[in-house]
Amino acid sequence: HKKMTFLYEKEQRRQELEQSKDQAKLKKKQAKKQDLRQTVSTKQLNTIMEQCVKGRTEYVRARRRVAITIMYLTGLRVTNLLLINAAQLQELTSKGYTSIQIIKNGPSRHNIRLAYRGKKIMGQRAHDVKTITHGKEYNAPAFTPQKQITEPINKDVHEKELNDIMKQASKILSKPLRTHSFRATLITDL
Repeated sequence: HKKMTFLYEKEQRRQELEQSKDQAKLKKKQAKKQDLRQTVSTKQLNTIMEQCVKGRTEYVRARRRVAITIMYLTGLRVTNLLLINAAQLQELTSKGYTSIQIIKNGPSRHNIRLAYRGKKIMGQRAHDVKTITHGKEYNAPAFTPQKQITEPINKDVHEKELNDIMKQASKILSKPLRTHSFRATLITDL
C-alpha cells in the first residue's frame, strides 16, 4: 500500500510539472503574438509638448520638454538622462552631438549624434535648454530640481513625472504610451 501511494504521488507530481511546463509554453507563445509597442510620430510629439507638458514653473516645464525631446531623438532611458551634464546638453543642442555615459549594459562612454531632423527638433528646444542650464556649472547635472542645481533630480520623481505626461498623452492620442515608447520609436525608425 505504501509503495502504491508513493508511486501515485510521484505520478501526480510529474503530471503537475508537465502541466506547468505546458502552461509556460502557452504563455510564451501568447506573448509573442502581442502587438508591437506603440511609436510616436513627430506630429504626436508636438501634441505631447503642447497639451501634456505642464508644471508649476517655466523651469519645470522646460526640464520636462527637454527630457522628452532627448528620449524621442536618442532612445535613452530616464536613468541615462540623469547622467547628462549641462555642457553635454548644450553641446547636443548647438552641435547635434555629444558623448554621454550609459548605465545599463553599455560602454561607459557613448556617442550621440542627431540626424538633420533631430538637430532641427533639438534646436526648437534651445530656449528650454538655456532655461534649465542657466547658472549651472559646466559639469553640473542638466536635470535637477529647480532650487538644487548641483544635484540630479531624484530618479523616481523624474520617471513618475514623465510617465504621468505619457499617461495623459495616451488619453489624448488614444494609444498606450510610456517613456519606453520613445525607444520603440527610435528602433522602428532605424
